[in-house]
Amino acid sequence: MTARLRDAWKIRAGEVYDATYINDYLHQARRMLTATLDWESSVHVTANVKDKTVDVDIIYSAKAPK
Repeated sequence: MTARLRDAWKIRAGEVYDATYINDYLHQARRMLTATLDWESSVHVTANVKDKTVDVDIIYSAKAPK
């Protein structure tokens, strides 16, 4: 599942980060998650000024069966 979610992320290393993309990605990724569970996602974006890069961490938590 993790590999599928990573592959769905369309911004590749070296490309310019678009902060508006995260909402599109989360919508698409939610369709890949197990439908019988209620999922919660937490997004953390960290700018690395020195390297001029951005780290995006998305943590998914299954709350309870639907």
